Amino acid sequence: MEVWLFYSLIAALLLGFFSFTTKIASERKLDETYILFFLYLFSSIYSVIYLFLFGEFILNSITIIIAVIMGIGYPYVLKTRLISLRYISASTYFINYRIFSSTILLGLGVLIFSEVLNYFQLLGILIGFLVFYLLLEKKTSSETNVEFKKGILFLFIGIVLVSLLHVAAKYNAVNNPEFFTYNLLHFTIGTIFFIFTKFDKIKQINSKTKNIKFIIWFSALQGLLFSGNGMFFYYAYQVGNLAIVYKTISYSLFIPVVLSIIVYKEKVDFKKVIAFVLTVVSIYLFTI
Repeated sequence: MEVWLFYSLIAALLLGFFSFTTKIASERKLDETYILFFLYLFSSIYSVIYLFLFGEFILNSITIIIAVIMGIGYPYVLKTRLISLRYISASTYFINYRIFSSTILLGLGVLIFSEVLNYFQLLGILIGFLVFYLLLEKKTSSETNVEFKKGILFLFIGIVLVSLLHVAAKYNAVNNPEFFTYNLLHFTIGTIFFIFTKFDKIKQINSKTKNIKFIIWFSALQGLLFSGNGMFFYYAYQVGNLAIVYKTISYSLFIPVVLSIIVYKEKVDFKKVIAFVLTVVSIYLFTI
């Protein structure tokens, strides 16, 4: 097994289970600010441990710039996901999220990193549009037209944001071999950003805050999955092609989709099954 593939598969498992935790948070209607604040706080704590055990503190301008971009930008990606998952199913969200973000990354990889786009990858893009059509055609009965459009809007806002952020992550992986300093700065900056922008709300947290004990323990688990995924993502980017690594990790989307079907009884019809099969084909074409 190639090194980039091993790292990608570990990242995919961690990312898949983390993605399902965002579905849980949306279903339970947990407060986005509290969830994201504690997620970044615990991720900061874990990143200190990772740095102590595996890395060394090496600071440079690239590390600082990319960490600031990710620390401020990625919480918005997660917020769009939490909002979107309230209005659309996990299968509609995660499948389209992966397909279209990977499509954008293919184009950006060609433009910025001089990566090569082949006919198989172009076919994968076309299949992705067919999958989008199939999933849009069938909405669950609980989704009103307005809610569905709102869910799709936040889905595509998140897609654009995460694509741009992954270009920054790829640039950092290529130009900065020391991950653990960057990881610590990313999560620390994200935590500080929340404190400054949501200070009035965060300072009100106490033992009587709704669901706060569950949120804290839940966020501790999320932080472990989130920070661990980021570490293996980084290693995969160091030795692998931007779009191919991201697309391989995209197989993780089936973890939250399948778990949502099992746990939350999300409806599965013939069109959705066809969409699942075509998604596998699309992902495979991107790795040729």
